[in-house]
Amino acid sequence: MGLRGAENTSIDITFPLPSNCPKSCGNISFEYPLGIGSGCFRPGFNLTCINQTTDPPSQRLLLGDGTVEVIDIDMDNGNVYVKTPIVTMEVDEEYISDTLIDLRNFPFSFNLMANFKAGYSESLTFNEIYVVGCSAIVDLVDLATNNTIDSCTTTCRPNSSRFNMYDWNTANSTFLGIQLTRLNHTQHHLLNSSIIKGFIYSWNNFMDIKGIQNETETQMTVASLAWYITDHTTCKEANKNKTTYAC
Repeated sequence: MGLRGAENTSIDITFPLPSNCPKSCGNISFEYPLGIGSGCFRPGFNLTCINQTTDPPSQRLLLGDGTVEVIDIDMDNGNVYVKTPIVTMEVDEEYISDTLIDLRNFPFSFNLMANFKAGYSESLTFNEIYVVGCSAIVDLVDLATNNTIDSCTTTCRPNSSRFNMYDWNTANSTFLGIQLTRLNHTQHHLLNSSIIKGFIYSWNNFMDIKGIQNETETQMTVASLAWYITDHTTCKEANKNKTTYAC
């Protein structure tokens, strides 16, 4: 497969795949390099399909061996949409820390530009950190290094919004966590304590963000990921071996 870029090269290569490779799980379709079963996927792009004993029966698609649930796959643009948790700090809590997503063993990225040295100008993904609630410090943390990627503060005064949105640059972070710390509302002359929610939200989302504000959506939201193949630094280099060409 080729990705859009200055050195993108198109080539007609047929990868030898077993004839019984699944092409879908539930209502989600996919193609190589993604796949299920031996010989059906490029290393790192394996998926798992789980049958659920619901009425009616349903299926769930997971990255790898089953840690991150997939909501949809856009083969044309190289995007995968996955569930991520809504981290909630209750009114009587002063601090909470939780994992948002762990992609350390997957060829997926929040910011595709970070995985290319040159000749690439589109990120293909757009994720933001959203915070619902009043009077808290929000830290986005790289859990692999324990370094803070970015911080913001949500404050509410009378007649102000209880909903805040923040852009962040994840660079090449693949193991993300969020920390919520409550501000002293008396000291800062703020409104009384409220429930605080922090989560990743993609512009191409499958859930109603107002539902999260109104607490009708309480468990999960959706982030967008882009996959990458970095066997070679450019598509031109990859094209030198036509039997394994991929970029």
